[in-house]
Amino acid sequence: MMTSATSNPESEAILGIIAKQENISVYNLAKKLGANYGKIERQVVELIKIGKVFARARVENGRNIKMLSLNPNNVNLEAGQIIGKSAQHSILSEAFHHLHGIFLELNELGIDPTPALFSYAEKHGIERERLVSMLDAAEQAINN
Repeated sequence: MMTSATSNPESEAILGIIAKQENISVYNLAKKLGANYGKIERQVVELIKIGKVFARARVENGRNIKMLSLNPNNVNLEAGQIIGKSAQHSILSEAFHHLHGIFLELNELGIDPTPALFSYAEKHGIERERLVSMLDAAEQAINN
């Protein structure tokens, strides 16, 4: 079922332009659409809220510029830069390595992280078996 944020022609046009031109600013998006900046900004915010669009801030001439993407994996939020697949793999590997270390320390302290993991999985619609499988696969990838 389509949400109201994506069921109108303007939102479809926004998604179409972002698909063709990743990392477009809201200003340039509005310009391409020949539409009012405020109206496009509001629609973009709604699309961000429902996970159809992802954004990062870039500072330009002392102003925050919202850069838009349809792919969450293209956004490096820490550095505020778009990154490639090899850099994504490196960042994900490092993140998992640290997460794995946190789990080990929790276990050493006698704290079982399993209830929190399963609670997270339930809230995000991930089956427990799938979560365990993903974590096992990630651990194997890190250790190889």
